[in-house]
Amino acid sequence: MARKGWIFIALALFSIIFVFSSSPVYDGADVHFYADQRSFLGIPNFFNVITTVLFLILGVMGLWKIGHQRKTFLRTVWLIFFMATIGIALGSGYYHLDPSDQRLFWDRLSISTAFMALLAGVLTERISLNIAKNVVPFLLLAGMGSIFYWGSTGDLRFYLLMQYFPIISLPLLCFCFPKKGDKYIYGVVIFYLLAKGVEIYDMQIFSFTHQMVSGLTLKQLLAAVGVYFVYRKSCS
Repeated sequence: MARKGWIFIALALFSIIFVFSSSPVYDGADVHFYADQRSFLGIPNFFNVITTVLFLILGVMGLWKIGHQRKTFLRTVWLIFFMATIGIALGSGYYHLDPSDQRLFWDRLSISTAFMALLAGVLTERISLNIAKNVVPFLLLAGMGSIFYWGSTGDLRFYLLMQYFPIISLPLLCFCFPKKGDKYIYGVVIFYLLAKGVEIYDMQIFSFTHQMVSGLTLKQLLAAVGVYFVYRKSCS
């Protein structure tokens, strides 16, 4: 990765030390409360559920497109990302039908895996194949392991690390080691941050729009745009 690669390594070490030295983080009492609880066609929380179909569509599109490419290690990583995207659709849809900790586990498992697969894909393009084959499995296992840790302790620190570390490191990797199609990765980061922003104001947005659309619904739509950018990047 040349000398600039140490920036990524230093960031990873700092992030891990920060997580281990910080206090545990737990879900709030209202973690399963969402503003838009309307039912339609017999489906509870309809708009929270139906928007997850976008991830299913994008996941299938990605698998179809990547599946026709030449077999490489990078291709395998992108296939894992799009399988995780389908997992997000299934896990998130399952969760929003009847929100609970047990169902949230499956939602977060796919999300964490997708983030690590995205980071693995961008990283694989920029390091040697031998290093990638050692690093990528670790990233994927770390993503999944963070959810099992949360499931057993309730502590969110490692799950949050699996989300926010890629968001910080992805633009850094693209800036230090530019490749074709990196504009899509910048787009992923921007739309993810927008998605997290509107999620925070779920109730306020629902009220402001006169109960037409909630912050969560907008979050799902914006996150889907981010996945579409990954699709464009992986197919470029």
